[in-house]
Amino acid sequence: MLARSEGDPLNAVAATTLALRLHSPRLVLVYGVARPHDGALRPGDVVVSERFAAFDGMVSPITGLDHGSSPLRWTKLPHLLMTAGEKESPAESFPASATGLAVARTLMPKRGRLLVGVLGSAHQINREADRVAWLHEQWHTTTEDTESAHVAGCASLFGIGTVGIRVIDGTPEEAADLALRFVEAWK
Repeated sequence: MLARSEGDPLNAVAATTLALRLHSPRLVLVYGVARPHDGALRPGDVVVSERFAAFDGMVSPITGLDHGSSPLRWTKLPHLLMTAGEKESPAESFPASATGLAVARTLMPKRGRLLVGVLGSAHQINREADRVAWLHEQWHTTTEDTESAHVAGCASLFGIGTVGIRVIDGTPEEAADLALRFVEAWK
């Protein structure tokens, strides 16, 4: 099954939930393009997931009206996943499928390098260098997209592994080519 989320985490979680309940897959693959959080990445590099981090949970310090906002002083707010027995389990990241990662590591990009890293996700686009550096430091993210970590978190609640493939500043066609090659290798 293939589902498009249009980069929205709510659409991604809804589509993932439906797919997992209706089709019982062995693995979820998320793929697409991403922006770098690691300054060593270059356009065309491909990052496959060892983990996923949803970096949209933040808590700001208490400040008075007209005292400004300082997002670099915010702290992380883990996702509280409701697990078996209605137990809240805080999660800052979700591991990738080890078998999916092993297959993804065999892919050869048409341009750039293949690296393993942390795919970071939030419904935001970060272009301020200081903020990107802060996110990289706080969440240990390698890349930024809008939905892969949310899909991985959803799949983990169903006990299904996830692997991600992201092309840095790439095209949807490059990402789709890698995804198709992954599916062929996974068979």
